[in-house]
Amino acid sequence: MEFKDMTAITVALSCDILSFVVCLCIVFFLYTMIICRMRKDENTLANTSTAMLQERKQVVVLLVVTTSIFFVCLFPTYMFQFARVLSIMAETFIWTFWPETFSMLAGMLLYFNSAINPVIYNITSAKYREAFKKAFDEWKC
Repeated sequence: MEFKDMTAITVALSCDILSFVVCLCIVFFLYTMIICRMRKDENTLANTSTAMLQERKQVVVLLVVTTSIFFVCLFPTYMFQFARVLSIMAETFIWTFWPETFSMLAGMLLYFNSAINPVIYNITSAKYREAFKKAFDEWKC
């Protein structure tokens, strides 16, 4: 496999990989700051109730689960873009299986990420469940 221009492919692949890694690092940093702040507040408040501690744990679980699912669902799209850039530069597709199938799967995972979030919130948050029930109770005939 010969590439037309190694400089162009290096720049394209670096931008693609860098955008994914930067996004991952920013989200990881911000969520770590939120969790650390919650734990710091928890340690400074001696009279924190058990219910409050449980809510904070739910928030941590919610952040970890939604972030993990987000990046797992986003990763195939970045891999497909990575392979597409390599293919364009090499003037041939580098994978042996159908690119349309992988592209469709990556797109479906992006939609799945959006669709699964309310389910995750429902599982991890009692407040969300109550608000969800209340919202649909108002729509009853």
